[in-house]
Amino acid sequence: VDRRQRQMCIRDRTPEGPENRAWNSLNKTDQETVNTVFANIGKSIEAFERLIVSKDSPFDHFVADLRTGQQGNNASLTESAVRGLKLFIDRGQCTLCHAGPNLTDLEFHNIGLDRGVIGLDTGRFEAVKKVKRDPFNGLGAFSDDRSIESNKSLFFLAQKPNNLGEFKTPTLRNIARTGPYMHDGRFETLQDVVHFYSELDQTPALGHREETLQPLALTEDETNDLIEFLKSLTGKPLDPSLLSKPSSL
Repeated sequence: VDRRQRQMCIRDRTPEGPENRAWNSLNKTDQETVNTVFANIGKSIEAFERLIVSKDSPFDHFVADLRTGQQGNNASLTESAVRGLKLFIDRGQCTLCHAGPNLTDLEFHNIGLDRGVIGLDTGRFEAVKKVKRDPFNGLGAFSDDRSIESNKSLFFLAQKPNNLGEFKTPTLRNIARTGPYMHDGRFETLQDVVHFYSELDQTPALGHREETLQPLALTEDETNDLIEFLKSLTGKPLDPSLLSKPSSL
């Protein structure tokens, strides 16, 4: 979507836009029916997404070998990927954000991206207000569990100045298949991503870059090693049954 098309989409969602005019023309009962269908479709999609699990990547096999004492069996990873893994953990300090089974801390960070080509995005800052007033959040009428226990993060969620420019840490599983990268898709390749972290030469559009991030000044060989490791996070293809069309449709 180019800039003109994006601006048109944003304009159409204003109070005077056709979407809102059509919505406001419905009576309350019809609006509730539409919202209920919308919520149920979302729950169905979420239930399906929980079945999509990336596993059996070369890195997973490498970790399994280490746990069973077969450290000498490096066949699961190439020598380049092993060097990339060491760089990922040590000098790169990538595990400060990309840790755990899914290689994400599920938190929000400002990595210092500039404004980009689609305009200013405040990240989590504005999103906090939106999620708290969203009728489809965990405390809303369409939630299956509105208890405090299940919605602690929503209860204590508050908008803070440091949220400016923060975006959620994505998983690195299957990262070689999920370009383009960053919240606005500005980087087409993993090479572009690694170059950004190597140089950190962009001026943050908002707030300030987290101080744990420092330019890595990677050599060409180190860049290739790190990319080789990231490629090792690609899991086996999904169960074909998840991709087949149900006979009832």
